[in-house]
Amino acid sequence: MNNKVVKVASLLVASAVNVNAFAETKCSAVLGSVKLAPTLACDIETAVPGFAYIVGVPNTCFSVSLTLGRLSIAGVAGLTAESMIHPLQSSQTVLGTPAMLNERGLVAATNEFGIPETRRLFTARSALFFPKGTVYTADAGVIAGASSTEQLLITGGTGAYAQASGTLYATGDLLGKGGAYFGKICTPG
Repeated sequence: MNNKVVKVASLLVASAVNVNAFAETKCSAVLGSVKLAPTLACDIETAVPGFAYIVGVPNTCFSVSLTLGRLSIAGVAGLTAESMIHPLQSSQTVLGTPAMLNERGLVAATNEFGIPETRRLFTARSALFFPKGTVYTADAGVIAGASSTEQLLITGGTGAYAQASGTLYATGDLLGKGGAYFGKICTPG
């Protein structure tokens, strides 16, 4: 009799663990517009500490303005120096972001660093301050002139966005007229 009780109890515990392991995720679509404004304050260092932010250089720290329907969201963002590995180098040379491209057949422009570039690869971190909590992202993208495209991987958050995941995208003249912002934010439960 005791063996049956132990087996039933074990099955109940295993079932509870399995239910929690496969807890559903609730995802919400995000659709709106975004505009970045350069700032010298570089508030991202305080909002998301611990990363190699590029500070003291123009156009590397930003305030973020999102418009999602009737909702206006503020945020902060900053470019980071991250490692990259070039797969065709025999030594697996570690390079870093930002990285300037000079592509054959395209006209290069001299950037704020005095380096000619046709496009620039970049990485960044963002903190978006929603009414019910903050969403944190790890960002990567490409800039060509006034146009850019960016993918923001959600790395977590606070409040209602604790353990958040998902992917957001931004594209357009983000530092000038602004651009489109879309994707999904997922939260447990």
